[in-house]
Amino acid sequence: MLPRSVLPRRFLFQGGEHDVWTRGAGRVLKATRPNEFGTTPYGEGTPYRYFDRLQLQNLVFGDDTRFEGIALDAHGAVRVITSQPWIEGTRPALDEIAEYFGGLGFRRIAETAYFHPELGLIAADGHEKNLKKTAADGLVPIDLILAAPEGEVLEEFRGRFRLDEIGGADPARLAR
Repeated sequence: MLPRSVLPRRFLFQGGEHDVWTRGAGRVLKATRPNEFGTTPYGEGTPYRYFDRLQLQNLVFGDDTRFEGIALDAHGAVRVITSQPWIEGTRPALDEIAEYFGGLGFRRIAETAYFHPELGLIAADGHEKNLKKTAADGLVPIDLILAAPEGEVLEEFRGRFRLDEIGGADPARLAR
């Protein structure tokens, strides 16, 4: 358990799922909302799905998100603390984001959601605030909602978005 003092009095910014601040060079710290564990394509997150999502972000997109610990805020609410590299860049346009995901073999299934048919992976929340456009690396995802649906959920996605008709892609293209 991390000490309550790890949580600052003021955050750099507050998103829909996390409060974000900096401490130390080159990394940002993120705390989940009190007693929440992010969201998933299925709705509210669970601790298991939250950590699975972070691991997928690291594996698929080469991120370096780290679990730092658990802290209780001033009200006794659980906050999951993670860190990831600070990415300097600008906000890409939605068409640039769609082109980026398409180049990796993902197909757009909603305005900010993509599905990779060979990997069976959903990348949601792919909007301008969750990717950075950098001079060196092009687009870099920083806060996507990733999930690998199984069973009935996967079949629902395949049926709803006609995913059985989508052509394949080379999964090796996902590695940086």
